Amino acid sequence: MSKSPFPESSSNTFLKFLGLGLPLLVLAGLIACGGSSVTHLSSGGGGGGGGSRTVNDMLFAADFNRISGNSTGWCPTDSAGKVAAVTTLRIWDSGMKWANIETAPGVYDWSKLDQTVTVLAANTHCEMSVIYTLGNTPIWASACSGQPDPSPCLPGPTASGFGGGEQCAPGDGSLDFSCTPPSDVASDGSGTDLQFQTFIAALADRYAGKIAYYEVWNEADSPNFWCPDSGSPATCAGSIPRMIRMGWDLYNIVHCADPKASVLSPSFHGFSSGQGGWMNLYSTQTSVSAPAGSITLPTSGRTCSWGANSNVIGKNTFDITNFHGRGSPTSDPTGFLGVYNVAVGEIQRDNLPTKFFDDENGYIGSADAPTVDLQAAFVSISYVLRASVNNPPILLSGWYAWDSGQGQLQGTKAGLAYDITATWLSGSTLTNGCPSVGAIYSCSGTTSAGKPFTIMWDMSLKSTCDTSCTTLNQPVPSNAYTTWTDLDGTQHSISASAAPVGYKPILLE
Repeated sequence: MSKSPFPESSSNTFLKFLGLGLPLLVLAGLIACGGSSVTHLSSGGGGGGGGSRTVNDMLFAADFNRISGNSTGWCPTDSAGKVAAVTTLRIWDSGMKWANIETAPGVYDWSKLDQTVTVLAANTHCEMSVIYTLGNTPIWASACSGQPDPSPCLPGPTASGFGGGEQCAPGDGSLDFSCTPPSDVASDGSGTDLQFQTFIAALADRYAGKIAYYEVWNEADSPNFWCPDSGSPATCAGSIPRMIRMGWDLYNIVHCADPKASVLSPSFHGFSSGQGGWMNLYSTQTSVSAPAGSITLPTSGRTCSWGANSNVIGKNTFDITNFHGRGSPTSDPTGFLGVYNVAVGEIQRDNLPTKFFDDENGYIGSADAPTVDLQAAFVSISYVLRASVNNPPILLSGWYAWDSGQGQLQGTKAGLAYDITATWLSGSTLTNGCPSVGAIYSCSGTTSAGKPFTIMWDMSLKSTCDTSCTTLNQPVPSNAYTTWTDLDGTQHSISASAAPVGYKPILLE
């Protein structure tokens, strides 16, 4: 099979599932929820933005698709050449997935991951915590190992010789086995699961103290990345029990190998957050009987053992609830609020951890944000809104992707907007969320020094940023405000108690 010259994009495939998401996104308005350092964030009261919420630097995370190609001393930078505000990097579409590393049973290529984790993320000038995302079953470990491609064993269009259903991402034939389950986990979750256990043991032991978070699986609610539980091919039957079993084994091995590390839930979307949706079925509605396990950690030589559990449910497999908070349409950054509310409904329904991450956000390619002004505005609005919600707060949001064509921030003005917005928000307390009056959003708060501020933008002027962004003078919300700052970081004086408000957010102080 041919292989693409660049890592596949998980986010491009998201478009296939927006049709599934629309009914739930409509419900989002009906399910409105109630009322570089890492510190505890206050949760306040009132989901969706009421009450107060203190914003931590940890919110500003990013995916990096080509990070391992950078040399020692590299740091992410914006268009001003300043080191970016990124405090956490997520490893996914970067050539370091399971199949990329374990090329044959017990044969590992750690070179890219070593460079990323032990050199680049450890650079004292831009030290970053690391999220490692699991996914991409190797061909040799697949339940379809030894089968031709295409094959009735593999998911994909039946007319093309596949077994039916969605094809594994990216759909170009290069990774047709990647969303299939391992061959040693049965449809009821039984089996040895030794192939996955062995990889997790090698990974977590090698990078103990260096990888802070392990994500059970990327977008397991999307057939592109984990074949669906129903329909054809038969290979996919029981995919949720299989994922629960794998998540359970990962949870036990990671916490044995590195007690300080945390496990993130499989990343999910708004469209799978409703009652009876994938995340609900995974979290509490499906259980497996998991056998006792024992595996030797290859670097330290220690043995990890855990007991049998006859009633494992998905919520037993993670410490942190993690979703991907793009709304619909993906060109509208305010769509996040709808999917956030639906996801919070699932957190409340199944009593999931309220430590809540959104480790992949962003627009879907240039069609969503074709100009630099649209890109800068989208980035800023995305982070301001994520900083505004508080019941539970979004603790971390990973931009997809800092260094790739889809959402590139490296060296761009959109990257500068990311950094300027981080400067506005980090250490501040948002006191009223981001209420809107018509199309105008106003997010008020105080800095860590107690100085009041308001961030404003006008969604109705978005279309003007297709050329040059138009603004309209709006009355400032406080007579105490004397300046406004734009997304380039330039500060201006306020005159006549009005400020120019457009689609690109401004800071009033």
